[in-house]
Amino acid sequence: PEPVEFGQVDGTIKRLYVPDDGSALIVVTTDDQVRTLDPVSGEVLGAVQLEAVADVGPGGTASTLVSAPGAVGDPHALASALAKVIGGAAATYEARLAGTGEQLIIAGITGSTQQAAIQKAIDDGRLAGLSITSLPQVAVADANGLELINPTDGSKTATVDLGGAAHGLALATVDSARLYVSVDPDPAVKEKGRIAIVAVGGDQAKNGPAVVDTMAMPGPVTKVAYDDATEMVHVLGRTPDGTASTIYVIQPHADPGPQPAVYADARLPFDPSAWAVDVNRPYPTDDRQQILVFDGEGATASVDVREHEFAWRLPGVLAGTAMAGFLFVLARILFRRRTVGLFVAVMCVADGMLFVQSRIGMNDAYVGLGIVAAYTLFAALWTGVWRHRGAFWIAMPLIGAFLGLALASKWVALYAIVGMGFLVLVRSALGRLLAIAALVVMTAVLGYLAINVPQGTGFGNLPFVAIMVALTVVAVVANVLHPLRWSLDEIRFAIGGPVALGGFVALGAIGLGKATATLKLGPATVNPLEIAAALALVGVVAWLAFAGASRLGFGPFAPA
Repeated sequence: PEPVEFGQVDGTIKRLYVPDDGSALIVVTTDDQVRTLDPVSGEVLGAVQLEAVADVGPGGTASTLVSAPGAVGDPHALASALAKVIGGAAATYEARLAGTGEQLIIAGITGSTQQAAIQKAIDDGRLAGLSITSLPQVAVADANGLELINPTDGSKTATVDLGGAAHGLALATVDSARLYVSVDPDPAVKEKGRIAIVAVGGDQAKNGPAVVDTMAMPGPVTKVAYDDATEMVHVLGRTPDGTASTIYVIQPHADPGPQPAVYADARLPFDPSAWAVDVNRPYPTDDRQQILVFDGEGATASVDVREHEFAWRLPGVLAGTAMAGFLFVLARILFRRRTVGLFVAVMCVADGMLFVQSRIGMNDAYVGLGIVAAYTLFAALWTGVWRHRGAFWIAMPLIGAFLGLALASKWVALYAIVGMGFLVLVRSALGRLLAIAALVVMTAVLGYLAINVPQGTGFGNLPFVAIMVALTVVAVVANVLHPLRWSLDEIRFAIGGPVALGGFVALGAIGLGKATATLKLGPATVNPLEIAAALALVGVVAWLAFAGASRLGFGPFAPA
């Protein structure tokens, strides 16, 4: 290839950047001027004077006013109307309307208010022939924080104060468009380094770029890069003790999900003067997936960024291993045979599904461990194997913690929590009654949802309905054939509990002046006093039901 003169700028060039769509050439000079050049003619479209420019890169997208050649009948009149709507020079807009490209870039749009005004003018015909589209914008890290530049005219559209000078940036496109910007640490907070996360797309940036989060780093940080193949953010910085350079790895998944966090790092053999991320997502067979670093004397080093999955696979392996141990203990408690426990543990270790789920880095290993560990402790209490005086007060918080961690990993743990709740209820006469009532309600609600399918698509999930009905019938029959004696406290709670709760609701509503406030419960509207009366009525109905059942020889009032 032969060099061809493209354009000229005043000053010494220290950085060039071209947006992915090739809409402009961004030139940064040593005097910290950022100039925007037309990609075809080389004409300087605009210049912005900044301070201590450290990095430049993609800044997400911004709403832009565009047109097509010949789409505007009277460019002079439309340019004047546009100047009245958003300001600026009408002559500049008229010159852009006279362009010959496939898409004419007329002006950048700042904020939702200006966009709404432009859209209204387009709809009423004042700006007929124009339209709004999203085009890339350029982000610059400098001493003032984060600067955003419109590549269509080189104008600065926003300055985001990050609480310190910015040194590097990268655009992460996972979940939503966000800039990860390395910033000087806040002197008021004891931190060594800091990353600011700025939303430049989605609902969080509908009124312009916005800082959505900041995260402390283990050490000072400078350059930032985003690997779109692994969807990870890599940050060049110093080790926590400050003795060497290192590269930190941040997982940016946060919408929804855990907050961004540093989970790995690679210590470098020297302090680099330059680095490059050698990744190419569209061509995985030719993708090196390495970060290359260089120093001023010609030394090079590479960091493999494909193998960092060890950091997030190891906990799953440990969880799967611990699950095998808990299953051994659980089987040992339930069957009272060491051989049965060993058999279960061996089958667990040899099971292909457990092996795969433990090493693949998914959350199933964590939810499985939480459920099995909780049920192991519960079985130790249930069967009396754990007879320590404080066993209940030790085990119950641990059971709650394990079930909470399991639920935080995956919603399927909710079934395990409900199951344990039923096991607790069936240990008492009142609990059995509540369990049966819950089964009746669940069967009615879930059964309706299971068979409520569009006409002509079958009868729905009939096996599920049959299972729910069968479980309810079994619970009723078991309670009738093997009843538990009601204690006096249970009788008082069943009758007096709803009445007392209704009284508290009524007194609370009256005290707060909300006695007649309207509450909407689905299709019905009630007030607190009506709710209190309904609760009191439950206690009365319970007494009447017990009295009627005693005549048939059932219930707590029946003769022994």
